[in-house]
Amino acid sequence: MYKHKKKHKAPLRKPLEQPHLNLKELMAEVKLRKASFAYKHELLLHHQKINYQNEYDRIRGMLEHTNLPESSIKRLDARRKQLYELISDELYPTKN
Repeated sequence: MYKHKKKHKAPLRKPLEQPHLNLKELMAEVKLRKASFAYKHELLLHHQKINYQNEYDRIRGMLEHTNLPESSIKRLDARRKQLYELISDELYPTKN
């Protein structure tokens, strides 16, 4: 019978658990970790904004080019307005 080998993951380096680091190196590690988290968060917001923009464009196209029942038009129009507010720069500020 075949047994799966366990994959060994490298432990996450925690700066505070490394006694051989001096204060300067420790602060550099913390600064690097904060920058990494901030970059990941910025990417997540960017992806969300793109997804909302794509959905907004799709709904706008559907409203312009198809014959839909009145109930669908109202629902799509409400969602279009909601997406327009989500895409605004107040929720997703862009870096200049």
